[in-house]
Amino acid sequence: MVTVADVYRHFAEVEAPPLSTHYALLAKAVVADRPLCDRIAQLPPRCWQPNLLLGAVRLHIGHIAGDGEEFVRLAHAHWPEVSAIMRRRFTQTNEVARCGALLPALNRIPGPLALIEVGCSAGLNLLLDRYHYRYGEVSVGVPGSPVQIDIEVRPGAPVPGGLPEIAWRRGIELNPIDLENTEDVRWLQALIWPGRPQRAGRLAAAIELARTDPPPVSPGDLFDLLPEVVAQVPAGATPVVMHSAVLYYLGERQQEFIDLVRESGARRVALEGGNGVQSQVTLDDEVVASADAHANWLGGP
Repeated sequence: MVTVADVYRHFAEVEAPPLSTHYALLAKAVVADRPLCDRIAQLPPRCWQPNLLLGAVRLHIGHIAGDGEEFVRLAHAHWPEVSAIMRRRFTQTNEVARCGALLPALNRIPGPLALIEVGCSAGLNLLLDRYHYRYGEVSVGVPGSPVQIDIEVRPGAPVPGGLPEIAWRRGIELNPIDLENTEDVRWLQALIWPGRPQRAGRLAAAIELARTDPPPVSPGDLFDLLPEVVAQVPAGATPVVMHSAVLYYLGERQQEFIDLVRESGARRVALEGGNGVQSQVTLDDEVVASADAHANWLGGP
C-alpha cells in the first residue's frame, strides 16, 4: 500500500531534483515529519500530490519557504487554510513551453487541425500558434510574440520547421481557470517551481495574450464531453486531442481515455512521462521525441 511518505519520497528523490533541488529539499522535510504526513493522509488521495501542498502553502503565505524546517512549520501553523486550498484546488500547471515539445508531433498530422486539449487549465497551450520558439539556432513561430520559448536541443531532437495550421480549437477542463479572476491567476503563479524565473515571465505574457482572445474552454469531465466536442469539429479539419501531464490524474481510467480518443476518430498528441525525469512526446502510439516534464529540453525518441 502506497503511503503519503512514499509519494513525497519519490518526488524528493526522482521527480524534483532535475527541475528544482529546493522543492526536493522541502519534500524530504515532509517525509521526515510524521504528523504532517498523517494530516495529508486524511485528505482525499488526489490531494496527496506534492505539487498541491507546495502550491497551497505558497499561495496562502505569499512566498516559497526558505528551507524544509520553515515549510513544515508553516504547513502545520496554517493547516486549516492550506488543507482547504488543497481540497478546493487541483494541480493545473499551464506551462506553455510544453507547446514546443508537442509541435514535432502536431506537424506530422495533415492540416488544418482542430485542436482539442483535455485538462487544459486556462487553455494557454491552445494558443501555441501565437508563440515564438527557439530550438538552438532554429527559430519557429511568431517572431514578435510576447511569448518567447527557448528549448535546449539534445541529440536526435526532431526540431520542427514551422507551425501547424490551427483552424479550430477547444479546451476541456474539469475546473477551468478564469484569467480574469485574481485568485485563479495567483494559483497558476503559485504552481511555478522555484529557480525558474523565466517561467514566471512566460506565464505572465501568455496570460496577457490569452486575455485579448481567450480560447474557448468547456467545463466538465472529459469522458462526458470529449465525444460531443469531437462531433463539433468543422468539416475539413483533422480533430487532434492534445494533453500534457494529464494521464497521472486519470488513474485506472488511463486506457479508457486512450480508447475513447481512438474510437472518436481523432488523432492523439501527448507529452507524458512515467518516471518523473523524462517524458515522451507521442503521436497516437508512436514515440516522436523525448523531453523533460516542463519541456526545458527536447531530444530524440
